[in-house]
Parts: sequence; structure tokens; C-alpha cells
Amino acid sequence: MTVRDRATQKFLWIGENLPNGDLLVDAWLTKDRRHAVQLNSDGNFYIHAILDDRQSLLSGRIADDEIAVWTKDYYYDATAEAAALIDLKFPGRVGQYSLDRFGTARLVPDLARAVLDRGQTPQAAAEVGVPPSLTGEIALEENGSRVRAVLHFDPAETVHMSVFQDGVLTETVDAATVGNAVSFERLKDARWVSVIGFDSAGLASLPVSADLGEPLARRAITRALVIGVNTYEDERLRSLNYPLRDAGTVLETLTEPLGKEPPFRGEVGPKDRRATPEAILEATARLLDGLARGDHAVLFLAGHGMQDRNGRFFFATSATDPTDLEHTALPFDRLAALFERTEARITILLDACHSGAAGTGSFTTNDDLANSLAALRSNLTVLAAAKGRQESLGRREVGGLFTNAIVTVLGKERDRYDHNHNGRIEASELYRGVKTLVFAASGGKQTPWIINSRLVGDYALF
Repeated sequence: MTVRDRATQKFLWIGENLPNGDLLVDAWLTKDRRHAVQLNSDGNFYIHAILDDRQSLLSGRIADDEIAVWTKDYYYDATAEAAALIDLKFPGRVGQYSLDRFGTARLVPDLARAVLDRGQTPQAAAEVGVPPSLTGEIALEENGSRVRAVLHFDPAETVHMSVFQDGVLTETVDAATVGNAVSFERLKDARWVSVIGFDSAGLASLPVSADLGEPLARRAITRALVIGVNTYEDERLRSLNYPLRDAGTVLETLTEPLGKEPPFRGEVGPKDRRATPEAILEATARLLDGLARGDHAVLFLAGHGMQDRNGRFFFATSATDPTDLEHTALPFDRLAALFERTEARITILLDACHSGAAGTGSFTTNDDLANSLAALRSNLTVLAAAKGRQESLGRREVGGLFTNAIVTVLGKERDRYDHNHNGRIEASELYRGVKTLVFAASGGKQTPWIINSRLVGDYALF
């Protein structure tokens, strides 16, 4: 790769012996013309400084439309999905460890901007540590209300272990005092239990996991609230075709009896012009009222997502004025305050990016909204309809593609997407099914994605 000044006919930079240069397929200059970007056919890329003699400033990888970047010392930043998709493997250690296992020690938010724009590089560190090893077996005790985990680990490596039930942290135990067995109460209707070991640097082991099967009696409270806004009075906000229809379809699916009783008790939230900010907040407070750890609330939101000049996110209502979001739209941080008050699991089905102008001006993207929600201190899963600046698409015969995929996976073709045939749809099964269906139906123009906050491991959602 070479960079040449057309005016002076001089070479500003000559890149020789590029990393895996035989795989080079494309190259660009960054907007400030200070860096050259090398893209290889395997999805790896490298960012080179062209104004000095330093080696590659950053390396990275694009995986399934997700991106991660890292320094030579393996400080990294990544989209949530990329951090789970990209693995490191250590000689002599069985298994592969995803980047998110190293988040405590190595994650540097906004790493690319710090390195490329401000010339800041993280302080050099020791080699990337090897995560602790943890193996074992998990099973129900005879009475069915408690769980026993028999674990094998090196006390010199592992300092504590965390227990997650259907993704929710329920126990943290000191490895020095626990011995090799841990017994704890089963969390209501929890299906999946995972135990993860941590070393003193915060590196996490691979999980030891088990499906506990159906509980003898259902104890968890499950509720759903659906809200859609079609009509917008301000001409700068395009009115939409499908949110109200989609909300009703999702609620019908969630409350459809799958066995002896409906899995969710559902409520249609305030509709369209009646969906004022205060009305939405009141309905959400009712949704969460009385829920405890192990209970599950689902919130479906469809409409325009917006952002003010200070980066604050809003859900637009019919009467929203784009120049006065503070007083005419619903601030997401007010919803967030409600979520952070509950120990229950919350699943948000987010379809808030319908405008082709999303990501510019007042409009915001599903990425922006989902990432802001995932930062909350709550047991939250967000399944968003589209990535980045993609538009959320629909068809007259089926409504929104996102909603139609949810209905297919959770309802009419449920058995097909229950890959482990345990009668429940796990988070991974829901995501894979919805993503595959929407991507195919949109011809690759729309790609759903999933993110969570404090939830760990796979977990039964529906």
C-alpha cells in the first residue's frame, strides 16, 4: 500500500510487509488523512499511521457485521455482539474464550477515537492473562427446590465464583471457603444455571451450565405490555403503518396458551394519540409493580426514536415537537429509572427506527437506544429490530418484518426454533430465529440484534 500526494507527486507513506498482506482486498484513508486502513479478505483489518514510523496502531475484525478493535497489548473495544463472537485460544487450554471474558481487565470504551484522534494509547500492560479453568456438574437436589454444583478448579487461580440462573446473578461465593460443592435455592421457574469462576484480575472462566428442566410448579409472574405509535402530528415526523398492528400481534402471541395456562398476562398500553409520555410511564410502572427476582416483564415499543443535542434519548409520541423533545416526548432515562428499581428480568422488543433519516438530526438509531438501555443496572435483554442506520421494514400482508419474525419463532413455528427441544425458547434461539427470518425477508437490508446488561449465559425467555 502506498499513499501519494497528487499535487507534489511525492510518496507520503509506503506500507511494506503488511500483516497477512496476501489477503488484502481494499484500503482507504481516514477522513483526516492521517491513517491508512487495510482490509483483508478474512475480515481482519489494520489501521496504520502514515505520518510517522509507528507500526499498526490498531487491529480489528469484522464478524457478522459486528466490529472489534484492539491494540498490540490487546486492549480492545467492540460492539456487544462482536465481543461475544471473537475468541482467543490459549496453548494447552481446552476451549476458546470470547473477548467479553476480558472486559474487566482490557475493555477501553471509545478506544479507536482515543488512539486515532487524540493519540492516546493505553499504558503498556503485561501479557493477556489466561482465564481460570472451571469444570463440573450441576443438578437439582432431591426436593427439586435446590441446586447443587460440584466444581473442579485451582484455588490458586480462582478467587470467587458467580451463579447465574436464567441469566440473573443469584449467588457469589468465595472460592477459598466453598470447597468443591455449592448448594443454592432454585430461582422460581429458572431453567438454565451457569457457574463462572473469576481470577484476581477479573478474568472469567468458561461457564459450567445445565438445563434444570421444567419446575414442578410455576411460581414466576410473567407480564407483557405493548405500545405502538402510528400517527405523528408534526409533519417532520413521518407517520407509520405498522406499530399499532404489530403491538397487537405481539401481545396475541405472548398470551397464546402454550400449555395449561397463558405464559404472559398482557396489556395493550396507551395507543397512538393516547400514548402520552405520562401514560406510557404509568403503564410501565403497572407492568413492573410487585415483580421480584425471577419474575419476567416484556415491553414492546414501536415508533420513532429520537435524540436531543445533548445526546439524551427519547421515544416520540403523537404530539412530539422535534424542537422541544424535553416537554413533548418520553425520555428514555425516565423509563430506565423504572427498570433499575426492579430485580425482575425485563425483555424489551425495540422497533424504534423507522425513518430513513435515522441517525441524523433528531432521529436516532436502534443501536444508540439499545446500547443506552444495556448500560442500566438491571436484568435487561434488548432485542432490536435493526442495526445502525437500517430502516425497519414491513409488508402489507404481514406487518413489520421484525414482528412477523417474533410471531413465527414464539408462536406458529415454535417447535422449529426450539433447537434443544426443551419446550422453551432461549435467548440464543430467539435471536438466531428472528435474525435469520428478518435478514432473509429484507434481502439483507435489515438485521436484528440482541444485547443484555447484567444477564450472563444462555437463559430461557419464552
